[in-house]
Amino acid sequence: MDGRGLATRPGGTPGRVRPRGRGTPRPGVEGRRLIPDRFLAVLRCVECGSGPLETADGGLACASCSRAYPSTGGVLDLTPARSLPLPRLYQDPDYVAWTQRFAGEYDYFSETRGPIGWVEDAGHRAVRAMRQGRSPHRVIDLGCGNGVHRRFVDDPAPFLAFDHDPAILGVLRARYPDYACARADGHRLPLADRSVDQIVNVYNLEHMPFLDHVLEEMARVLAPGGEAYVSVPNEGGRAWSLGRALTSARHFRGAGFDYSRVISISHIHCVWELEKAVRRHFRILQCVRFPTGLPSFHLNLVTTWRCGPRAGTLG
Repeated sequence: MDGRGLATRPGGTPGRVRPRGRGTPRPGVEGRRLIPDRFLAVLRCVECGSGPLETADGGLACASCSRAYPSTGGVLDLTPARSLPLPRLYQDPDYVAWTQRFAGEYDYFSETRGPIGWVEDAGHRAVRAMRQGRSPHRVIDLGCGNGVHRRFVDDPAPFLAFDHDPAILGVLRARYPDYACARADGHRLPLADRSVDQIVNVYNLEHMPFLDHVLEEMARVLAPGGEAYVSVPNEGGRAWSLGRALTSARHFRGAGFDYSRVISISHIHCVWELEKAVRRHFRILQCVRFPTGLPSFHLNLVTTWRCGPRAGTLG
């Protein structure tokens, strides 16, 4: 939770390759092996919006604008050539030092057992319970990190996991080879309108500086009757602040950066902001508060919403 989400990172322009013709045999092509068949028909070019994408050497490509989507280390890169530029506060020296160290600390947040693991797993447990009894055809795990939600999924076949960090996706692919993943930008998802039945988003929105852009994209790709499951830490609440003081703040004491400053940047939104933003784009159908269940952000650590499309949205 106290880490990075599906944030944009400035990047170079991938090369262009010639897509294979529609009549070309496709079995065995790497780009198709990396994406579940059920998602191939709904993938869209993030530059021009055309689709479906064509097979190409080492990946996929857009037949309309010839934009290439290569794979690296077995992970397909579906990000746009240019991402939204991050605000200057992300150049803060303490935050930069944190990001350089964070890859080695990811498991502290996602894999630690005991009280920390009990809290960290709370959002995943709530999402699993909300999804039970449903049979979706396509599910995206948006801001998947190292794939921790795979531990809470019985059938990974409908899933395609997205994150912007290629290093952490490499960890996911090594740990959970049956959990399909790709690099993507949450501000411009490589999917057609109304194309997915469920969206899982656990401990991610609190990191998004352009929060409404991400929520707009989630609403755009959600199919009619679909559901989004959003879980967030109760950032700003008294219980959450006390819990941090007793755990991660102690863990990173003397780490060479100001952890409280880092978290004020990393968790750029408090839980009250997040709830209002979610309500702008979705109808909240169910709310689960952990651990007390009482209707107070101050008295709980994690909040999970089951959301449906709002009237008038694409979903």
